[in-house]
Amino acid sequence: MAVGGDAHASSMRLAFEGLRRDPPGLLHLTRYSKEQQGFQLIPCGTGGTHRVDMVLYFETGDLSMFDSTFLFREREHTYARAQLIRFDTQLFASEYCDKVMLSLQRGSDRDMRELPL
Repeated sequence: MAVGGDAHASSMRLAFEGLRRDPPGLLHLTRYSKEQQGFQLIPCGTGGTHRVDMVLYFETGDLSMFDSTFLFREREHTYARAQLIRFDTQLFASEYCDKVMLSLQRGSDRDMRELPL
């Protein structure tokens, strides 16, 4: 994967190898991808001090494309894209973390109130 460099290509390879050794996990991903007519992976790696580099890989296709071998075959006639996203953890912590935590807390509170007794 040229977008993220060798580190991201290596993590993608390890993820694919892990799925190949995990038939139930592969079956789940295959079923979900077929339902959605697409799948995405987001391998991450360090991008320097206070940075995480993420490669968003997204692929779409028709229903026949998503069989049990779709991850391991040569890509033909599909729509795939990869985009590098650099996430600044320090900026997130200083600007957004409190807002995200408050939003998560409100969602949890709402979910708890809606639980049947």
